[in-house]
Amino acid sequence: MLKHLELKPNKQGCKGNKITMTNKNKGMMKEFTQKDLASLANQLSCPSGTSGIEVGNKMHQTNISMTQKALEAAQILSNQVVLELGHGNAAHLEQILAKAQGVTYHGLDVSETMYEQAQKLNKEFVEVQKAKFSLYDGTNIPYDVATFDKIITVNTIYFWQQPAQLVRELYRVLKPQGSLSIAFAQKSSMESLPFTKYEFALYDTDTVTELLEKERFRVVNVVDQYEQINSKIEGLNERDFTVVTVQK
Repeated sequence: MLKHLELKPNKQGCKGNKITMTNKNKGMMKEFTQKDLASLANQLSCPSGTSGIEVGNKMHQTNISMTQKALEAAQILSNQVVLELGHGNAAHLEQILAKAQGVTYHGLDVSETMYEQAQKLNKEFVEVQKAKFSLYDGTNIPYDVATFDKIITVNTIYFWQQPAQLVRELYRVLKPQGSLSIAFAQKSSMESLPFTKYEFALYDTDTVTELLEKERFRVVNVVDQYEQINSKIEGLNERDFTVVTVQK
C-alpha cells in the first residue's frame, strides 16, 4: 500500500470567493467589474463552495481536450501508478483508467470543494481502490520516493506558489524513467484574458522547459495544439496550448 500523509491546503486563495457577476447589458456579453475578475481568478485557482462547483464543471468542459492530449503524451501502460495534480472534479477519471489494464490513480488538489466533488463523482472507483483523492498544500507531495510511473497536470502551473520546489517534489516521487506531462495554455493566448492579471503566472514553452531542466528532468516530447473554446468571459475564444513531457 502506498504511504502518504494528507496535507491540508494552506493557500489563501482556497478560502474561495463567491462569484457574483455584474451583468450591465442583459442579452449581450456580460461586462465584468475588476472585483468580478479577481473573484473568478480566485475560483479558477482554488474552487470553493457552490460557485466553485460551477467553475469546476466549466473547467472540465473547457479543459477536456488538453487533458486528453496530456494522457496521449503520458502513454500510460498496464499496471502503472498515475498521479494527477489539480484533478478538479475528476469527471475525466474513467478515461484515465481505461488507458490500460490495472492502472491505479492518485489525485491531489488544494481545493476541498474539488476533493469532495471528485470523490462523489468517482465513488465506484474509490470504493474498489482504483482511485484515491487527497488534499495537499500545493507544494509538498505527500508520497514516498519513487512512487509513481506517470504524473500529469493540466492548467495548474499558473498557480504554483513555489515552482522550483514543486518540480523537485515531482522528480522525487517519480520512479526512475518515469515521466511528467504538463499541459498549459501559452502566455500569448492567456495574457489577453482579463482575469489572468490576478493570481496567474503565465508561461511559454521555453520557461516551462527551463524550469524542468533545472531540476534534472530531460525533455522527451513537446506537442503544440490550437483550439477554440467557449469562454464565460469572452465567448468563443482561441487558445494555443502545449503539452511538455519530461522524463526522470
